[in-house]
Amino acid sequence: MKQIIIILSLIIISLSYSAYTGFGYITEPKFTSPDKWSDFKTMHKVTDDISLLMSYEEFKKVVPQKEYYRDNDGVDDTVFYYKKVKDPFGNYARASFYFGKNMLMSSIFEYDTTVKEHKKMDAEIRKLYSKRKGYTKLQNAYASATFLYTSETLMYIKFVPDNDNYSSNTGKTVITIQETSALNIAKYLHEIQMLNRIGD
Repeated sequence: MKQIIIILSLIIISLSYSAYTGFGYITEPKFTSPDKWSDFKTMHKVTDDISLLMSYEEFKKVVPQKEYYRDNDGVDDTVFYYKKVKDPFGNYARASFYFGKNMLMSSIFEYDTTVKEHKKMDAEIRKLYSKRKGYTKLQNAYASATFLYTSETLMYIKFVPDNDNYSSNTGKTVITIQETSALNIAKYLHEIQMLNRIGD
């Protein structure tokens, strides 16, 4: 009941935001310290060059390489998948970008990690934002998952074990960066509470 009240309250507060959704998955490098993380609260930034709500034409100027896969022939409601894109940490990773109505709505980065590497990554990002104002921060310590959001942008970090086997020591760290909306807040609030414990 308490969870329902919290979610309903957040939906009411967030009714002025558009209900965007995002999709996609990716993979690759090992995590390094996020000292180069750009403040995505300002100008909806994902990286130094990529911002949410930018057009596909603007996006192609900063990510000129051809995607290795797209799930639609057009631009609207399409996810573009790339093997090597600069991520928010200054590393290079596989990434996917969801465009709706010719605007970037969601960016997702994915890294092959062990449970130990994921926990280190999650902890360092939480530490980075622990002293910043304006962010609502939620954590599922058992799943080592974190949900951060402002009135503009959200970031969701979780571990996806290989073959959905939560006793597995290997899997992927997935970082999602999206526009904030009532729908997205409710979605991630529910998901982070339902995640299983990872590792031993």
